[in-house]
Amino acid sequence: MTMLFLLLARLEQREVSLEQRRAELQAIQELGLEVSARIEATDLARAVTRIVAEDLRAAGTALALVSDNRRALEVRAVHDVRSRETPLPTRILRRVFDEAFFEAGNARVFEGASAQLVPELDAFRATGAVALPLRILGRPDAILLVYNDGGRDPFNEEDVRRLVALARFIEVALNNARLYDDLRRMQEQLVQREKLSALGELVSGVAHELNNPLAVVMGNSEMLETQDLPPDARRIVGVVHKEASRAARIVRDLLTFSRNQKPERAWHDIGAVIQEVVTLRAEECREKDIQLRAELSPEVPPLSIDPHQMHQVLVNLVTNAIHAIEDTERGGTIVLRTLRAGARIHVIVADDGPGIPEDVLPKIFNPFFTTKRVGRGTGLGLSICYGIVQAHGGAFRVRSVPARARVS
Repeated sequence: MTMLFLLLARLEQREVSLEQRRAELQAIQELGLEVSARIEATDLARAVTRIVAEDLRAAGTALALVSDNRRALEVRAVHDVRSRETPLPTRILRRVFDEAFFEAGNARVFEGASAQLVPELDAFRATGAVALPLRILGRPDAILLVYNDGGRDPFNEEDVRRLVALARFIEVALNNARLYDDLRRMQEQLVQREKLSALGELVSGVAHELNNPLAVVMGNSEMLETQDLPPDARRIVGVVHKEASRAARIVRDLLTFSRNQKPERAWHDIGAVIQEVVTLRAEECREKDIQLRAELSPEVPPLSIDPHQMHQVLVNLVTNAIHAIEDTERGGTIVLRTLRAGARIHVIVADDGPGIPEDVLPKIFNPFFTTKRVGRGTGLGLSICYGIVQAHGGAFRVRSVPARARVS
């Protein structure tokens, strides 16, 4: 009788355990579906940190992405129940961020004795943390951090198991968000390419029609400047010649834009092209209290490029950066950087000027769009650069925050 009672008790306990497990799995699935419903990267990151913090009753969570060169982390979202403005997530993430962590692919738990090895936790009055690597499109490209401040029991195996189960949904959502961003970028590039092609045909005809009358105006004004003219007449002729020259320069830009010249590609060292640009603009930058330097990665191999066109692109980007810093009247820094990220090569032009306003960013590659004062630019420079990079099979990415802009 006693044995039967024990068996029944164990069966009942097992049924309760199975029911709890079923309810837990259902809850995880519901949370996972809520995460997976997000497609926009920023919204997804915020949702992930909030949902995980609430589910594990944690003090806070953070989600960080690994940079393209796999040497730095970018914290995309932090959810802290006490709304503390401290760098704890970043400091902890830097501590766990290494190749061994990603290669192992397991959660790293800081509780008890292991937590004492992390001074950042004690300084933050946190009692423990769990860091978990996440894979995006097959690569370990993100870290999810969960931390505790004593408001709940220490993290245990059950918490880690639940976090790992939820992480599978998070990885699917991150994969979808990455693919969505890539698709949106490709669509924008396709639309931009079609727009430039149609506009190129139009401006080509206009430019050719303007060339002849401009040549007549410039030739006659040059001839008049050699004549013995009254001062007022000489001044007027000088203005006519100056403005005709500016119009001719605009026409040349229009023709360059419309021709969409095919690059003459060969294997070249992009670092050498960058050094040429730095040397070319160095003196001008010194006069304007601007530091211009190159940071070249030895891991970047020779590239199949048209060096003259790449030179044109880099000069244009550096010129824009110089103009942006000039407007601040405080000097600044421009860095031309190369790095290798797997099969991709990045050429980055970064400056600490005022940045690009958010409402302007979508327009910067539009032909004739410019924020520069009259006479300083035609609004075609970036459009031409866009076409050159596209013809090389590359793509532009622009990131801007206040007091900083980066084009790669």
